[in-house]
Amino acid sequence: MSGKLCLSYALPAPETWITNLKLFDELVAEFANEFLEKVWDEEIIDEIYAYGLKVENGKEYYTKPAYKYFERRKLYPKDPRWKELPSRFRRGIMEKVGRVLRSQKERKDCFYDVLPLFPDYYDLSVEDVRKRKWKAFKRIRQKLIASGKHYDYNLLKQTVYQIANYYEENGELPKKYTECVRPRFKSGAFPFDVDDGRIGFGKLSKGDRGKIFQLCYRVKDGKLKLHLRVKLPVKRKDGKIEWRWFEEDVEAYQKFKEMLANRIKKPVLVKKRLKSGFYQYRFVFPFEVEDECKPSKDENYFRFLSIDLNERKLIAAVVMDSENNQLTPPIFVRTLPEIREKILRIREEISNISRKISSNLDFDGRLFAERRRKWTKLNNLVNQLTHEVVNVIVRIAQVLGCKYIVFEDLKSYQPPKGRGLLSWLLSMWRRGNIVTITRYKALRRGIRVETVKAFMTSQICPRCNAKGEHIKAPDKLDVRDERYGFFYCPDCGYTADRDYVAALNIGRKFLLGGNGRSSRLDGAEPAAYKAVGGSPADRSRRGTLEKLVLHLSKVNMRFEKIAELGLKLRLINFDDVQ
Repeated sequence: MSGKLCLSYALPAPETWITNLKLFDELVAEFANEFLEKVWDEEIIDEIYAYGLKVENGKEYYTKPAYKYFERRKLYPKDPRWKELPSRFRRGIMEKVGRVLRSQKERKDCFYDVLPLFPDYYDLSVEDVRKRKWKAFKRIRQKLIASGKHYDYNLLKQTVYQIANYYEENGELPKKYTECVRPRFKSGAFPFDVDDGRIGFGKLSKGDRGKIFQLCYRVKDGKLKLHLRVKLPVKRKDGKIEWRWFEEDVEAYQKFKEMLANRIKKPVLVKKRLKSGFYQYRFVFPFEVEDECKPSKDENYFRFLSIDLNERKLIAAVVMDSENNQLTPPIFVRTLPEIREKILRIREEISNISRKISSNLDFDGRLFAERRRKWTKLNNLVNQLTHEVVNVIVRIAQVLGCKYIVFEDLKSYQPPKGRGLLSWLLSMWRRGNIVTITRYKALRRGIRVETVKAFMTSQICPRCNAKGEHIKAPDKLDVRDERYGFFYCPDCGYTADRDYVAALNIGRKFLLGGNGRSSRLDGAEPAAYKAVGGSPADRSRRGTLEKLVLHLSKVNMRFEKIAELGLKLRLINFDDVQ
C-alpha cells in the first residue's frame, strides 16, 4: 500500500539578485498589506473559506485558488500603481492575502466562543496583568473542554491574550473579530505557484512558459544545466520601477534534478535569516514522493518505538510490540554536559540583559540588539539539538524494524509551572516541533509517527495499572515528591526510572487507542518484559549502547554499533542513568 509524502526543497537565489529580490520583497509586503486592509471583513473570511472547499475522509482541501475569489468579486487594491504591475505578480498578491483569510476562519470561531466567557474569568482583582491573562486562559480552556470544544492550545491562548490586550488598551471588549485582530505582513513571501506554465526540460520556449518564473534544463558548453529565470523589479534613476527578466544557471542536488522529471509545483519565495545574521532569499519547492512502505495497524504483529521527551535525559525510549511485550531495555539519550552548560549560560545571559532593559538602562537600543543575537544563538543550538535527536530516533527505529514511532502529544501539553529549567525546556521542545521533524524524516523510511495524549504517563504502574509515587531513590521509598526521578508502585512494589515508566505507558496508550484519542490507561494490558536468551527480565535495566547491543543480539534483533550508525553525534550521547 502506497501513499503520498509532502516535502520541500529550498533552492538559494543567486547572490547577484539580492538588491532586486529585496525590492521585490518590499513591494510584496506593501501591496499585500494594503489589499489585506481592504478585504479584512468577516463576511469575506467566511466566503473565501468556503470557496472551492472540499472535504474527503475528514480532510479539507481546496479545488480553487484563493485569487479567483477576488477576481470573481472584482476586489482589487486602490493603489494607482496596481495596474502597472505584472499580471502574475498581482495574482500572487491576491493569492497570498486569500490564504491568510482562509486561515482566519478557525481563529474567528474560537474568538466568538471565548468572548462571552471572558468577562466571567478575567479577574481584575489580580494586580499582575500577566498572571491575570494566564488565569483567564486556564479557566476558559477548562470551560471549553467541558463543553466539548477542543481548540489548539496555542491558538486558544493567543485568542484569550488578544482579547485581554484589547480590553487593557481600550477599557471595553471588542465587538467583532476583525476589530480585535489586524494581521500584518512583515515579510514578502510570494507564491509563484499561481504562475502559468510548468517546470520542465528543454529550451525555455519548449519547457517552462511562466510569465514571472521559469525553471528548466538547457545545454550550455556541452553540459546540461539547470536554468532559472525570474522577472524582478529594477529601480530606475528617475525613481520609477520597471520589470526585467533575470536569469542564471544554478546548482542543485541530483535528487532534485531527478524530481524535475515529474510535475512539481512552482516555489514560494521566502527570506531566511542565517546564523551569521545575514538574510538569504530562497525558492522553496513543494513536492510529493511515494511512501511505498506505508504500514497498517491491522497487521497481526508489528514493533514500535515508544518515546518520552523530557529534560533529564532528552529522550527515554523502549521498543515494544503489538502483543504488549517490551522487547528492549530502556534507551536513554542525554545532552552532552558541555552543551547543557552552554544552553544554561546563554539563557542566563538573556535573563541578565532583560533585567537591564527593564531597569531602563538601554538608552541606545544596544541591549535589545544583543538580546536578539543571544536568542538567535540559542534557537540555532536548540534546532541543531532537535535534528540530532531526531536522527537518532529514526535510525534506532529503522534498524530495529519498527513500524511506528510513538510520542506524547506536546501541542496541548502544559509544562509544569515553577520547575525552572524543566518547564522552560519542555516549552522549547514544543516550539521546536520535534514530532513534525521526526514525522517527515521517518515517513521517507516507511515508518509512521503517532501521538497519544499526555496524561499521567509517569504516574501509572505499567505492570499492575495502579497509581504510583515519585521517590528520590529506590532505597528511599519514604522520600516522595513530584520532582523526583524514580517511580514506585505501593501495590506491587515495582520501582523504575520515571521516564522509562512514561515511555512504557505511552506505548500502552498507543495499543489501547492510539492516534491521540486515548488519554487514560483504563483497560490497558500490563506491559510484559520479554525475557530471551537469559536476559534479565527485571524492571529498569539502565544500559549504555554497548549493553543494548549485547541484549539485542540475544533476541535476534540487528543493531549496528554506534560507529556504524552513520550518525555524527556532536551534542548528545547514549549514557548510563546514575
